[in-house]
Amino acid sequence: MELSYWPKPLTFWGDAGMMEQVLVNLAVNARDACPTVVFLKITTALETRVPPPNDGATQAPAAATFVKLSVSDNVRESRRDSEQDF
Repeated sequence: MELSYWPKPLTFWGDAGMMEQVLVNLAVNARDACPTVVFLKITTALETRVPPPNDGATQAPAAATFVKLSVSDNVRESRRDSEQDF
């Protein structure tokens, strides 16, 4: 397992217990899906997204910043790494 954290602590509004359960479920599912899983990588980052312009709007939509959690594995070399963002 490889963990790659954002350099500074990231906070979010949410249920910490539920987030922990999501991570455990993803790890267990990866293990159960294929016993040859070489690694599981969990990454956190800060991401800013700008929504597309709204037709007819007098003001441009504001950018929003999100905490990004990525989980990827390499179940098979013939398959691209799978990734889910939350």
